[in-house]
Amino acid sequence: MRSSGVGSMIDPVVWAADALQAVVFAAAAAVVWRAAGGRRRPRPSVGLRLMAAGLALMAGVGIANLTDHVVVGVGSGDLAAGVWHGHLLGPGLEIRRFGLLGAVAVALGLMLLGAVRWAAETRADRALLNRVLETAVSAIVTLDRTGRITYANPAAERLFALDRPRILDRSYNDPAWRITDLDGRPIADEDLPFRRVAAAGRALSGTTLAIARPDGSRRLLSTNGAPMVDRHGRFDGAVFGVEDVTERLEANAALRRSERRLTHGEALAHLGSWTWERGEDRFQVSAEWQRMHGVVAGCLSRAAWLDCAHPDDRSALAEAFEAATRDGRPFALEHRIVRACDGVERRVRALGQAEGSGPRPDRLFGAALDVTEARRLSDALAIAKAEAEAASRAKSSFLAAMSHELRTPLTSILGFSEMLAHRREAAEPETVRRYAEMIFESGEHLLSLINDMLDIAKIEAGRMEIAPEWIDVARLLRAVAGLQQERAARAGLILGVTGPPADTPYLWADERAARQILFNLLSNAIRFTRPGGRVSLSASPIGDGGVALVVSDTGIGIPADQLTRVTKPFEQMDNRYGIATGGTGLGLSLVRGLIGVHGGAFAIASTVGVGTSVTVSFPPGPMPPPGSDRTAGPATRLAPAPVER
Repeated sequence: MRSSGVGSMIDPVVWAADALQAVVFAAAAAVVWRAAGGRRRPRPSVGLRLMAAGLALMAGVGIANLTDHVVVGVGSGDLAAGVWHGHLLGPGLEIRRFGLLGAVAVALGLMLLGAVRWAAETRADRALLNRVLETAVSAIVTLDRTGRITYANPAAERLFALDRPRILDRSYNDPAWRITDLDGRPIADEDLPFRRVAAAGRALSGTTLAIARPDGSRRLLSTNGAPMVDRHGRFDGAVFGVEDVTERLEANAALRRSERRLTHGEALAHLGSWTWERGEDRFQVSAEWQRMHGVVAGCLSRAAWLDCAHPDDRSALAEAFEAATRDGRPFALEHRIVRACDGVERRVRALGQAEGSGPRPDRLFGAALDVTEARRLSDALAIAKAEAEAASRAKSSFLAAMSHELRTPLTSILGFSEMLAHRREAAEPETVRRYAEMIFESGEHLLSLINDMLDIAKIEAGRMEIAPEWIDVARLLRAVAGLQQERAARAGLILGVTGPPADTPYLWADERAARQILFNLLSNAIRFTRPGGRVSLSASPIGDGGVALVVSDTGIGIPADQLTRVTKPFEQMDNRYGIATGGTGLGLSLVRGLIGVHGGAFAIASTVGVGTSVTVSFPPGPMPPPGSDRTAGPATRLAPAPVER
């Protein structure tokens, strides 16, 4: 059919076919080029790129063919007699036709060569992937959508202690490798990694579990899994990488156990540790160091670390630390700390050591040892040693004094007895009587010394026995004062007795012990008071039925540093005032022991040059004091109070 216009010269069907050919080949070239990786892949596929070039050339042929039709139609007015029917309008178009056919041949050749090259590359990639999977250190397994194992590499064989045929086609939770948690407890199926990946549809990493292998061994695993999907985006299985972390977890567990043992050891030894890094200029301190110093932070600045020391010791610690950071010099010093949490003061021994041997070390480590109790024990031992040495000296002095005290009455007894026994002529009755009195007084004094020593021994052994009874306080004061009145007069002293108030109750005490207490106190008061002074004896009620007996004097007084010493056995006050004191040093010690046996209290108040006041307080008796019967209770009468010693 012929047409008269340009539009009628072009067959629409042929033109549309050429246009569709160009579009299809161009789109195919773009898809293949994208598959080849373009510029984004580090190793683009050469085969796919050749195929893309061939398809692009075919698209160009389509475009050129379309152009030829238009040109032929315009020149001849008859599109049916165009290029594809062999009726070209001129030799130029004939040449163009052969060029298009050559381009088609080249395009087909490129596509064929690209397909061959792409197939070879695909085989190489698969071989590489297979080598990677087969030589991977971690176990790699793939599972289908039901959880059956479809692939396992050699590392999986080693991990499960099974060869590959015995692994494939088994379920992920097959009894051959019983799955538990790290503590050996079973894991519910829905909590297993495969089920979690399938349910969530996304990757899962860092899951740890344990398996019991067929050979009886147990391994700890870390799993990482990711889902696989089909071309419709539906879950089609999963791939898992499994790593044997048994040694690592066991090493971590051993490290934690070691750290716990170290922490417990530090706590038992009261030893806290610290480290210092120059770059950060901060201290990492252990839990025991924190407990010791009363802080709650595991990382401290230098200022905060130094502030834990006592203000008076802070500069010494700072100097030692600066010397260690400057030239690596180790340090060891003892200093005080003030706990930040409660303000309690403790003593610690601080140790520091540089790491490495070069100057200006980058790291220091050290420790703090709580030596509070050790220092306290050391001080106590030093005090005990001093007291033992003092007691030894006191006993030596006591023995020296006692030898004199014992020898004097014994000499009198033996001398006067010998004079009476060996006189040739009969002695006058008065002389005999005087000798007999001296013998009796010396014997009584000797007996008193022996009783004092026995009483001290019983008190120290806890075997002192008393027989308490109700005692009239006024009568007791008068009786004891009467025994010391003559001695006080000879010393040029005034001995006064202040009668107890009318409401003073009866005294519940052992009468011999009560007399002994007052006798010793009066003897001491008279001994340490200069002529012209005064000694007084008084009593007063205390509490609910108790009685306080007080002996005071205007004597030389007792220095404050000797108040404790004078109440110890065999101890005597220093004779720094030129007064001949004499005695054995048992007086106040015996007083304190006797009042202690009664459950009472003993107190001394003294001022040097002013005088001394000693108070012994007796507790109330176990029953109301008697009315008219003043001897109620076990009123066992004891021997008279001893004379002056």
